[in-house]
Amino acid sequence: MQCLIRILALLLSPVLFAFCNQGQSLAENYFNEYGKGEFLNHTELYADSLLVDPYLVTMAEDRLILSDDGDYFFKIFHVSGDSLLYDGHFLQQGRGAYEMNIPKVKYDPLSETLYVYAPFNQENKCFAIRPGKGGDLYNPSSWDKYKLPAQQSRLNMELVNDSVYINIRRNDENRMFALTYRGKDDYFKSPDFSYPGDRNDIPAEDKALLYQGEIIKHPGRETFLYTCNAWKLIFIFDLEGENISNVRYISREEPLYKPVPDGFRPYSFPADSRMGCLRFFVTAKNIYLGYNPLTIGQIRNMETYKSYPFSYIDHINVFDWNGAFVKRLILDTPVDSFIVTPDDMSLYGGSLDMLKETPVSRILRFDLKKL
Repeated sequence: MQCLIRILALLLSPVLFAFCNQGQSLAENYFNEYGKGEFLNHTELYADSLLVDPYLVTMAEDRLILSDDGDYFFKIFHVSGDSLLYDGHFLQQGRGAYEMNIPKVKYDPLSETLYVYAPFNQENKCFAIRPGKGGDLYNPSSWDKYKLPAQQSRLNMELVNDSVYINIRRNDENRMFALTYRGKDDYFKSPDFSYPGDRNDIPAEDKALLYQGEIIKHPGRETFLYTCNAWKLIFIFDLEGENISNVRYISREEPLYKPVPDGFRPYSFPADSRMGCLRFFVTAKNIYLGYNPLTIGQIRNMETYKSYPFSYIDHINVFDWNGAFVKRLILDTPVDSFIVTPDDMSLYGGSLDMLKETPVSRILRFDLKKL
């Protein structure tokens, strides 16, 4: 179930049929698989309980939160040396009062709040859990619960705060983002910001689908990263009230999609183009963007990356929040998910031991202290 949920965003987005311009661009320089970088060796961490299909989600205080197959969505571990010590699990699947079907998780270090929210499939609910302020991860009755705005499903919703949300909204306006508000189901505000570099005259609702991606908030201020699923359009922006300002681009690839049906889909794209950044994480200091060189044609043909599934990455570009390139990390082992500690000293990745007859899940740590 976790694996299915994990790839749902990719399958529902235009990633599998919409990709980018491979002409000369910033992205070709930054996201070159042959580019030099800092090579990192891993240390394997050993868990004291079974890991079936772990996917690293975030850190809350000193606890590592990951999703895994089982009766509960999330497991919690403490890191002790080279060991992972099981602490507990929370959130069951379902439609009950304290259950969800496709949850997202975000930790806000300023308020010490773990937000678990479900903007998918009209679930439209959120739990706010404050472990350091009387909240108990393992006791749902201590969670604050409230409804999200009851609008159409969104794969990319991000919290501005506990009452304002930002997403790419499907509507009849040629504006990329929309703000929605807690307790105001029928109201939204679209900042004056159009789709960058898009010269195609197609319905705005279709364009919103093509530009589906992730919006990730800075841990300490109302600054956001946007990264497109389908091609390497990546930029940072500030939100001042209901206005977008100070946009700075990390990569500004233009889409090559054509509004010509291919017999199955309403748009067609080059099979030799490459997808956007599959994996990412942010800290207060840096933005970490993971990628691999597979093309859409290779993915359609079910090709692997260094014997790993297509979603695995081993190149991670690091940028600061001004959009400046900092460094490239090259991992000795591809990972399917990763998180970085708030002090930017350690990177944890979820991977597989491919040397086993049957690949075994494992958690790896990469030391960033010496970089």
